[in-house]
Amino acid sequence: MEVLRLCLEQITCALVYFSYAQQDHKLNENGINNGERRMIFVFLVNSLIVALAVLVHYEFLYRLAHSIPKINVRHRFKLLIAVFGTFIAHVIEIWLFAIAYYYMHKAEGWGELSGNFTGSLLDCGYFSFTVYSTVGFGDIEPMGSIRYLTGIESLTGLMLIAWSASFLYLEMQRQWAVKPS
Repeated sequence: MEVLRLCLEQITCALVYFSYAQQDHKLNENGINNGERRMIFVFLVNSLIVALAVLVHYEFLYRLAHSIPKINVRHRFKLLIAVFGTFIAHVIEIWLFAIAYYYMHKAEGWGELSGNFTGSLLDCGYFSFTVYSTVGFGDIEPMGSIRYLTGIESLTGLMLIAWSASFLYLEMQRQWAVKPS
């Protein structure tokens, strides 16, 4: 939980710093202009959000893999626990991206989400669910630097969903090999 809190603080700090950096168009002492600085910050913030989502997913799967065998219930219920556990992990990861969209949309210089979008956290959650699952209805459109997060969220969602499918397959193999009680 402490790691999650620290990562969210770092994301918030990066967003605030990026908003202030947008106002400076001069070259800094290393010769990096505002456009290059923006690209670096977009990359860093997006990487931090993806890393946080992957860490959340890893922790959920690790804890499920170690705790499910110890639970004293029928094997079919162990599979349900695994399915619901991975589902909860995906929902948390989607809301991490949704929170990032919400703050990026509100912050200056990150771009915006337009279309059937009111700017609410709930709309950001809806958008994140469609992007993460790669459904992409198209009723909300990203503009500006926020587009890069939508692309990386689709790839992240695809990889984490595949990881969950592999995990559930292995759990089924392990649990179905046990004789029913």
